[in-house]
Amino acid sequence: EKDEYRRLFYRFHKPLAGGEMEKLVLSRSKTIDRQEAFSPARSFFRAVEKYPHLYVYLFHTPQSGTWLGSTPEILLTGTKSEWRTIALAGTRYPQSDTLSWDIKNIREQDVVSSYLLNRLSSFDITPETNGPYTVAAGNLMDLRTDFRFRLPGTLQPGTLLQALHPTPAVSGLPKEEAFRFIEENEGYDRLYYSGFLGMLDAERETGIYVNLRCMHIAHDSLTLFAGGGLLASSSLEDEWEETEYKLKTMLDILE
Repeated sequence: EKDEYRRLFYRFHKPLAGGEMEKLVLSRSKTIDRQEAFSPARSFFRAVEKYPHLYVYLFHTPQSGTWLGSTPEILLTGTKSEWRTIALAGTRYPQSDTLSWDIKNIREQDVVSSYLLNRLSSFDITPETNGPYTVAAGNLMDLRTDFRFRLPGTLQPGTLLQALHPTPAVSGLPKEEAFRFIEENEGYDRLYYSGFLGMLDAERETGIYVNLRCMHIAHDSLTLFAGGGLLASSSLEDEWEETEYKLKTMLDILE
């Protein structure tokens, strides 16, 4: 498992080191047997209790199958009067000796924040910005910046969603080239991991979140997903450990 990640890490790192890409998100999946005692509902309520500050969800559709997750990432939330999106990039495991962020994580946050500001400005939106600041996300700490704004009168939330997604927090930069590179080189099907979910209601309240720190529930197996943003300065061991910690978000709620 780690050998395969190592191989892919260096494949992804090459265009970053060469300056062809600014950021790429490398993800991985982990499939485990579904135990007879496993209950999606019990795991959902365990996640609700364990992760009170995350968006916890359990849903099923004929197209997607069944998914359970606890995501920290807002893609777009709001009402007619006020909207919000966030840049969530930069992750670390909390340690008692320090709460400082290294240059790589700060740069990763800046890449996503700059992307969001650029996309919003293309619609003549100048948001109120708060951050970056540190937030707890289950067993991890994330670096986050909030953007609050009003939508221009003719702009629909769905149009803005299409412009924002996928952000560099789940794909990379340049946007189209990174998306294509990941699709051709990651070596597995993300399914609906790193997509988005929630309620879209332009007349009332919208809450759309990115499908992260999640699992796909099949009849006899559970497939967990995790990823991390790579820059030219990324190290193999740090990125591998980050995915291990992110997988624990779901592993910790299983019986």
